[in-house]
Amino acid sequence: MNKSAPLPAASRSPASKISDTLFEARQIGFQRPLREIQITSAFGPRDGRPHEGVDFHAPEGTPFYAAADGIVIFAGNSINGYGNTVILLHAGKYSTLYAHANALIVQPGETILKGQALGYVGDTGNATAPHLHFELRHELNPINPAHYVPVIRNRYN
Repeated sequence: MNKSAPLPAASRSPASKISDTLFEARQIGFQRPLREIQITSAFGPRDGRPHEGVDFHAPEGTPFYAAADGIVIFAGNSINGYGNTVILLHAGKYSTLYAHANALIVQPGETILKGQALGYVGDTGNATAPHLHFELRHELNPINPAHYVPVIRNRYN
C-alpha cells in the first residue's frame, strides 16, 4: 500500500464522493467479522486520540471472518500495537484490518471469500483483554464501519 502516490484531482463535490463511496460499499456487501457482536469501543476519538476502528469483545479463540471477498496483503505481527493482524484488500480500493488475533490461519497473497475464517480472537499487541479490532478503509483513509456494515450500524447508530 503506497501512501506517497498522489491521488488524481477530483472534480466532483465531497457530498457526491461520499454518496459514491457508500454505494460502492453497499455493492461489495460487507458483513460483520464475528458471528456474535458486542461492541466495547466504537469508531472515533478515544482518550484524546483517534480510534480508527471498532473493538468487539469475544472470548479468546473465537474465529473471526472476512467481511468481504479480497486478497490477504498482510498477515503477521509487525504493525506496532496491533499484535497478530490480517489486512485484506477488496474491490473499490477498500481494505479491512483485523487485529489482536491469538492465531492467524491465512497467508499473504491468498484469495479470500466473504465469510472465510481468517484467525482466532486474542489479546496480542496493545490489548488489555481478548477482542477483535476491526478497521475499514477506503483509499487508505479510515472510515466508520458502522456506516458500511449493516449489522454494526443497526447495533449502535
